[in-house]
Amino acid sequence: QSIIREEEQRTALTEIWSVMNWMQTVPQETADQLGPSYRALKRAHSNLHRYWADV
Repeated sequence: QSIIREEEQRTALTEIWSVMNWMQTVPQETADQLGPSYRALKRAHSNLHRYWADV
């Protein structure tokens, strides 16, 4: 059961990673409109990158 759970977590992290990578391609105008939310997502992307390196 823990193997299934780990696989689900990896799948979720991969999906989140894909969204975060997409966020990096958002035009500056859109990023400006998103403001703090966009910056929070960028920080989350960095944190996820560090976490992913440890997995």
